[in-house]
Amino acid sequence: MTLKANHAGFTLAETVLGLFVLVLSVWLLQFQLTQFKRITTYFNDDTTLNFHVANCQLGDFLADSYFVSRSDQQVTFYRMKEKKIYQLEQYQDMLRVRGATKGHMPLLQSVANVKMSYQQPILTVKITLRNRQTFISKQYLPKGSPTVE
Repeated sequence: MTLKANHAGFTLAETVLGLFVLVLSVWLLQFQLTQFKRITTYFNDDTTLNFHVANCQLGDFLADSYFVSRSDQQVTFYRMKEKKIYQLEQYQDMLRVRGATKGHMPLLQSVANVKMSYQQPILTVKITLRNRQTFISKQYLPKGSPTVE
C-alpha cells in the first residue's frame, strides 16, 4: 500500500485564522445590536407622546382656574368648577396635581426636575426627564381671586 503525499484540506493556521474571523464578526454583530437596542430605547420610549398627553390634561384642568401663589417647586391655583384649591408640583419622579386635603392626579412620570415660573397670565413649566429630555409647557392661568358664590 502506498500513501499519497498531498491531502486536500485546511492547515491548522488557516483553521485558527478562520475561527478568529468568525469570533470577531459575531462579537461586532453583538456589539452593534446592543448599541441599536440602547439607542431605540432612549429615543422611542414614548416620552414625547406622554408629555403632550400630560400637557393637554393640565390645560384642560387649568381651563377654569385662577392663579393663587407660586413657590420654587409648586404652583397653587383655585379651580372654579369644584371651588377648591389645587397645587401643581413635582412629587418624587412625577409631576402631579393634588388637592388641598387629599388625592392627586399624576400627569407625567420619570421626571427629574421641574421649574415653574409665572408672568401674568402665563404659567411656564419646564420639565426635565430622567433621560435628559426637556419640555416646556405654557398655560394660560389668569391671576385673581374670584368671588365664591
